Amino acid sequence: MLRALYGNMRTMVVWRGLAVVGLAWATGSESQPAIPKTNAYRVEEERLGAFHERDDARRLVVWSPKFSEDGCHVAYEVHEGDRRFVVVDGQPGPAYRYIKEIVFSPDGKRVAYAAETGLGKWVLIVDGRPATEECEDVDLGYTFSVDGRRLAYPARKGSKRFVVVDGQSGPGYDYVWGIVFSRDAQRVAYGAQKDGKNFVVVDGQPSPGYEDIVLPFLSPDGKRIAYWGRKGRQRVILKDDKWLVVPADEGDGVRVVVDGQEGPPYDAVRHIVFSPDSKRLAYSAEKSGQWFLVVDGQRGSPFEAIPWTCIAFSPDSKRIAYAAKTGDKWLTVLDGQPGPQYDHIMDFVFAQDGKRYAYAGKKGDQWFAVIDAQPGPGYSEVRSPTFSPDGKHSAYAAARGKVQRIGFHGTGTGVYAGEGTRMFMVFDGREGPEYGLVERPMFSPDGKHFVFKASKGRKWFVVLDDAPCPEYDAILDKGPCFRSNGVLEYLAVKQKSLYRVKHLPVSEGK
Repeated sequence: MLRALYGNMRTMVVWRGLAVVGLAWATGSESQPAIPKTNAYRVEEERLGAFHERDDARRLVVWSPKFSEDGCHVAYEVHEGDRRFVVVDGQPGPAYRYIKEIVFSPDGKRVAYAAETGLGKWVLIVDGRPATEECEDVDLGYTFSVDGRRLAYPARKGSKRFVVVDGQSGPGYDYVWGIVFSRDAQRVAYGAQKDGKNFVVVDGQPSPGYEDIVLPFLSPDGKRIAYWGRKGRQRVILKDDKWLVVPADEGDGVRVVVDGQEGPPYDAVRHIVFSPDSKRLAYSAEKSGQWFLVVDGQRGSPFEAIPWTCIAFSPDSKRIAYAAKTGDKWLTVLDGQPGPQYDHIMDFVFAQDGKRYAYAGKKGDQWFAVIDAQPGPGYSEVRSPTFSPDGKHSAYAAARGKVQRIGFHGTGTGVYAGEGTRMFMVFDGREGPEYGLVERPMFSPDGKHFVFKASKGRKWFVVLDDAPCPEYDAILDKGPCFRSNGVLEYLAVKQKSLYRVKHLPVSEGK
């Protein structure tokens, strides 16, 4: 039954075309091509298997699909009677009593999940096969290293929990959480609790104990570690009509610990960020109701709020930007200098050389793309500003009219629903063709190609170098992506089947 349902893999060439020469998205007849194109593409579809949207008489599909970071792999859980199995890229795995938490490796090549093999016996399944001995439980939070070669997971035997790294069990604790690998995959760290004290464990060695800690942050080169820890209890007070969390005793508070050295105490600390070169560190901290960004140990100007998700170093590590609230307005602080105020700010991005930047800002009912401090035209929506790798070109998604999204069950995408709405890409200040929705604008790594997802009616397709490509019922979340050899790849759904779609330059795909 499963073979008949999920089998029949095949590859076929379905479309071939010559890319339009230049992105001539014109606001006038004298516009010039921005990036000349001459490549022809061959499109290949590989049917991976059936793609079920809803229940049937025999099978319950559990729609919590997991996507790899590149959008080229998908996995989900299926119930059939009292058995469960995981379907990865259309292919079913072995059946078990229960399954929990599907996790892809960062490169998308490996997948892991916990499975109950018998009453009270659990095992970690990696790439479709048991990879561990049976234990009483496998807790949530198993993690691959960035290169996908190493794996760590929390497990339980009796009353003790421990972390297993590459098959080797660590010391026992009451709780463990937040496993992280360094980017070079050489180090591993996690949080742990024992006898009421909390620790950060790095390469098996615990830190001093704290009343509370946050999961550790490892620098990109793996040589530095940072976390915040709280000593003593805290209390909540009402001051100036604001509820504040403050230390109960003088000298207590939340401290950021960097390379084993404690910083000054604060009432609260949020996100910790290392620069790409690992030499700089920033975090947001609160003292007496005011928030500051602390960069390299130096406290910046006070604000009412600094969202923990809105702190960014430039790729060259020389610049830093963050969003901050003053009164009822939001602004971007770049290299310590506050920018213009908006009602909302989102999607800040640096160009790869760090010299240019962009974000979306809203005033009233209009959104603006702010590129190098210059706001563009007002639209009803602006999203996803991006730069070409050389920083010479910019693009973002924009809309006129109200944008509504209807979820296509289980795919993570949506369809346009709203009469009169028009969405399009704005490339170097020029508006492109109109579609129902447009998403995920991106340049190829060499900067020679530009692609995005688009919809018309209930059909989805990619637009590659201004040329619309074959239509599908859905293009799955996080796709498409460019491979290092110039091939564009993504997962798509057509007539209840899942396909891997590749756009190959003819010179490489013959």
